[in-house]
Amino acid sequence: MRRMAAVSAAFVAASVVAQTTSSPSASEQADKDAVVELPAFQVKSTQDSGYFVREAISGSKTKQALENLAGAYSVVPRDLLDDLGAIQNAPEGIKFVVPGITPFVKGDQYMIRGRRSGGTSDDGVNSVIFFADSIGIDAIELMKGPQAVLYGQQAGMFGNVLRVTKKPLPSFQGTVSGYYGSDDFRRVELDVTGPLSKGFSYRLIGAQQEADGFLKNAVDNRQVGIATVQWRNDKTTVSLRIEHQDLRQRGDNIQIGTPGKVFTVYTGAGKDEGFFPEWGYYQDIGNIARLNVIHQFNENWQSRVALSRAATFRDYVYLLAPVANFTANTFTQDYFNYAEDFVAKGIYFDNLGKYTFGKVQFQTNFGYSWDEFTPLSFTRSYIPQFFSGILSAPNYKGLVEPRSSVGATPVSYGSVTTATSAYVLETVEVLPDRLILSAGTAYNKSVVENPVTNAITTDQGDWVKRLGAVFKPVKNISLYYGWATMFNPSSVTTRDINGNPMPIITGKGSEIGVKTSFLDGKLTFSADYYKLTRTNISVFTGKLNSQGLGYYELVGDENSKGWEFELHAQLTPNWQLIGVAWKGDSLDRTGAQFFNSLKESAGMFTRYNFTSGTLNGFSLGGGSYAQGRRYFGANAAAGYIAHNVFASYRVKDITVSLNVENLTDKTYVAGAWSQGQVSGGTPRSFRLMVQKRFK
Repeated sequence: MRRMAAVSAAFVAASVVAQTTSSPSASEQADKDAVVELPAFQVKSTQDSGYFVREAISGSKTKQALENLAGAYSVVPRDLLDDLGAIQNAPEGIKFVVPGITPFVKGDQYMIRGRRSGGTSDDGVNSVIFFADSIGIDAIELMKGPQAVLYGQQAGMFGNVLRVTKKPLPSFQGTVSGYYGSDDFRRVELDVTGPLSKGFSYRLIGAQQEADGFLKNAVDNRQVGIATVQWRNDKTTVSLRIEHQDLRQRGDNIQIGTPGKVFTVYTGAGKDEGFFPEWGYYQDIGNIARLNVIHQFNENWQSRVALSRAATFRDYVYLLAPVANFTANTFTQDYFNYAEDFVAKGIYFDNLGKYTFGKVQFQTNFGYSWDEFTPLSFTRSYIPQFFSGILSAPNYKGLVEPRSSVGATPVSYGSVTTATSAYVLETVEVLPDRLILSAGTAYNKSVVENPVTNAITTDQGDWVKRLGAVFKPVKNISLYYGWATMFNPSSVTTRDINGNPMPIITGKGSEIGVKTSFLDGKLTFSADYYKLTRTNISVFTGKLNSQGLGYYELVGDENSKGWEFELHAQLTPNWQLIGVAWKGDSLDRTGAQFFNSLKESAGMFTRYNFTSGTLNGFSLGGGSYAQGRRYFGANAAAGYIAHNVFASYRVKDITVSLNVENLTDKTYVAGAWSQGQVSGGTPRSFRLMVQKRFK
C-alpha cells in the first residue's frame, strides 16, 4: 500500500506541475490547434473517436482505408478497449468485437480463426512481453491470413496482431485514473502529453497495480513506465520511446479440466482454489528502447527507419499443473524453477513511393528487417513429483520452496537467432475508385548459431508471396480476393522430445470477401470465406522430457476453412453496435479436428450515450460472447456463453465507470495448453474507475 500511495502522490504532483506550466503565446496556441498532417507511416490518436476506425496502418505498412485492403482486417480503437475493460488481458475483451478471436491462454496470446496466431508486435516490432500491460496502446489491429511478406517470420498462418502505441500529441492533455475492484484490485494510471518547444513534444505514461487473483495465492502486481520524446518539422519526424514493465504474477494455467470427453474447469476444491503455493510466481521484466525516424523526401516519397532493443528477464518459480488421479482423489506436482534472460534487437527499413503512368496510379512499398534474438542464460531446477496432495482439498500451508539444486538438470541453450526479411509490394489502382491490384514478395531467412562454437545449427530460408484484388462495382461496396504464402522456421524453443528442432512450416491461404459502407459510414458490413493449408505442423504435448522441458510432436499437415462476418452500426447518433460471428474448422490429414482448436464463436457489443435530460452524461453498454467446444484430440472443453456490462458517467472533466465481467458467474475454460493445464475464466467481478482529465 505504501508503494501505491507514493505512486498516487507522484501522479497528482505531475498533473499539478503539468497544469501550472506557463500559458503559450497566441502564435504557439495557433500552432498547437492547427491540423497536423501525419506521415503515411503514422496513425493519429484514436482516443475519443468512438468505436469505428475506417483506416489502418497494417494492410500495406501505410495508412489505408479498410475497404481498399484485399483481406480481412479489424481495428479496435482505444475507446472500445476501455469499454471492454481489457486492461490486463486484451483478447478476453476483443473476442466480443472481432470475429474468430479467442484467448489462447491468459495474457496477450491470441487464437485467430480457431488456431494460435503468430506473434504480437508493437508498431511492427516484435513484442517480447508475454503478459504486456495495455496502458501504452492506442489501438489493436488484427490481420487475418498469412502476413509473411510484410511482417516476416513473426507473422503466423492464421493472422497477426499489431498493437499501435500512443504517440505524443501537439496540444497539452492528460488523465489521472484510479481503479478498485474485485479481489482487492487496486491500480493508478497517469497519461500526460503535449508540446515542448522548437518542434519537440512528449508523452509520459505510468501505471502501478496491486491485485489478488480470484484463485487462492494468486497475485497480479505491475509497474509500468513509458516515456516518449518526439521532434517534428515539415519533413521529418523523430521519436524515442523508452518503456519499462515489471509484471509479477501467480496463477496462470495452474488449473485442470474435469474428467471425461467434454470437460470444464475442475472446481472440486472450490471455485477459487488454485494448485500453487504462496511462494510461487511468474515475473516478466522488460526494458525496451525504440527509435523511429520518418522522412518525407517529397509529396510522393517517404522512408522510415526504426531501431529497437529489448532486454527481458523472465523468472518462473512454482509448481506445474497437477497430474490428477480422480479415482484416488489425489494429485502430484513437479517443482519448476526456470529463468531466461535475453536481448532482442531489430532494425526495420520501410519505404513508400507513389507515382502515375498515364492515368494509372502506382504505389511501391519495399523494405528490409533484421532481428537478432540472444538468450543470455537458461537455468533450471526441476524436481519430479515434488508435492502430493488430496485433489479435493489441496493444502500448501507450510510447504517450503526448495533452496538447493538437488534433482536439478541445468540447461544452457544460448543459441543466437538472426531473422532477416527483404520485401516489395506493388499496388496499382487500375481503374480509379473501381479496381485495385496488388502483388508482393519477400525472402525470409533464419539462422541459428551456437555462440560458443560459432557453428550454424539452423539455416533456413524461403520466398513468400501475396496477391490481392479489390473491385468496387458500385460506390460503397468492395469485393476482394487475397492469396498469400508463409514460411516459419523452427524455433529454438520448439523442439521434440530429444531436443531436436522441428522442421520448417510452409503454407498458403486464400480468401474472398465483401466490404460495404452505407449512410456515410454509419453502417458497415464485411464477410469472407477462407481456406488455409500448412505442412509439418507440430503441437505442444503438455508433457516434459527427461530434462524437465516441454516438448512438441510432429502431427503432419493441416487444412482449415471457414467464414466470418463483422457488422458495425451507428443506429442513432448516441447508439453504437457491433456484431461478429465465425465458423470454421482445422483438420489434420485424417480429417480429425486439430489439437487445441476451435470451430465457432460469436459476439456482440453495444453502447448508448445519454445526451439530454436527467441521464445526460450517462453511458450504458455491454455484450455477450458465445464459444463452441475447444478440441483436444478425442476430448473437448465445453462451450460457454459469457456476458459483460458497463456503465459510465461523465461530468465536465471527471469520468466514473463500472465494468462487470462474467455477469452470470459462468464457469468456463478461458484458455488452455491441454486438458491437464487450463486457465479458468474470471468469476463474476467488478471494476470501478474514476478518471480526471485535464487540458
